[in-house]
Amino acid sequence: MAGLRRLAVQVLIGEVGLTPAAAEAAVAQVWRTPDPVTTAHPLADLPALFSTLRAHGLKIAVATSDDRAPTVATLAKLGLADFVAALACGDDGAPIKPEPEMVLTLCRTLAVPPARTVMVGDNVADLKMGHAARVGLTVGVLSGVSSAKILAPHADLILPTVAGLIE
Repeated sequence: MAGLRRLAVQVLIGEVGLTPAAAEAAVAQVWRTPDPVTTAHPLADLPALFSTLRAHGLKIAVATSDDRAPTVATLAKLGLADFVAALACGDDGAPIKPEPEMVLTLCRTLAVPPARTVMVGDNVADLKMGHAARVGLTVGVLSGVSSAKILAPHADLILPTVAGLIE
């Protein structure tokens, strides 16, 4: 979320014309981040999904706009921490989605070429990030925030849920 917060400040400076101090103050006054640990509810049997993917030799990484500490806590709560080989988070300092840096960093960390990488996402920024990183396949999932109509122009494949990755 740190990246999104920075973006909000930048928009207020560049588009609205506020000074940096005024933009920071305005964002600080209204910015509230829900606790992702308490609001996280799996939409599929994610431990089974991740276990199956890993059993097939796939490495699992997470690229998120959320900050690292709540992401790590959420993965632990959902029983997924041991399945995830690498994380790129919003407060790591890389440019935020849809810029490709998060995916490229994960690919370097895991020694996996982008062309042999699958980007799975529930919004256009995820899929654009995958395309910008030149991943081999972008998969839009409908179990998140976007509809098929919105995702289809940006995805190589649309699935109803992430469970479709192994079905």
